[in-house]
Amino acid sequence: NQATLGWYDAASSDSNRRDHVAVSNTVVAYYQGTAIVLTPNHTRETFPGSMITYRHILENLGTTADTVTLTYGPSSQGWSWLLYLGDGNGNITSGPIASGTTINIGAGATQELIMRAFVPTDTPVGTTDVVDLIAQGTHNSDFATDITTVRQGKMRLAKEESNDNGATWHTYLQAKSGEEVLFRLTFTNIGTELLKNIRVIDSIPDNTVYVAGSAASGNEGSYTVYYSTDGGGSWTTSEPSPELVTHIRWTYSGTLAPGESHYVTYKVELK
Repeated sequence: NQATLGWYDAASSDSNRRDHVAVSNTVVAYYQGTAIVLTPNHTRETFPGSMITYRHILENLGTTADTVTLTYGPSSQGWSWLLYLGDGNGNITSGPIASGTTINIGAGATQELIMRAFVPTDTPVGTTDVVDLIAQGTHNSDFATDITTVRQGKMRLAKEESNDNGATWHTYLQAKSGEEVLFRLTFTNIGTELLKNIRVIDSIPDNTVYVAGSAASGNEGSYTVYYSTDGGGSWTTSEPSPELVTHIRWTYSGTLAPGESHYVTYKVELK
């Protein structure tokens, strides 16, 4: 905390007295054994259908090792945030860590923590999501806050679904257990410049299973399909067992001209 010193000139009359204030430097007191610090906070803009990632550093400034409990979420918008351990360079080294998990951190050691979420494709522009990551040590705790605001980018992404193999398309559809639903994601360049290095990501809806071999592109060009089984933490071009797939990503190596649209598709089966 800070100490404050106040005084006024003794030679001045009461009517002309000028007060002076000086503030000390900030002093932070830690337990000698352990002292957990979590940094930094983040504020960022993104767009619907994107994957947002925040990197944090957990540090033990104390003189002994500590066991730290990590908790996070739910976020203000209910986004599905996942936490991973990192190698200090932004690379994920673990599967998703459940909220409430404990980790050990040595005296003077640091551990990178990576928060990641998929922004739903139907999120309205202007939406702000807030999520806290909390580190509770033996003697103290600290937290970091990630604030994400959704903006309108140079691309527009629309998601539709069909239960008649694409004969008709809907933005809302009722389906029965065992029925297959086809999803179509259409992305359009609404800007004035050529766009490249385009990536489209979607999550497999709850209570559904990805249909093997169904991820495809409806346009000519070079598309590569990637699959994730850990909420987007890692990706592979080898299609996993359908029940393990959590996210699909299409990467387009060509360019998209102003006003041009492409689309990608995949199927799920309702449980």
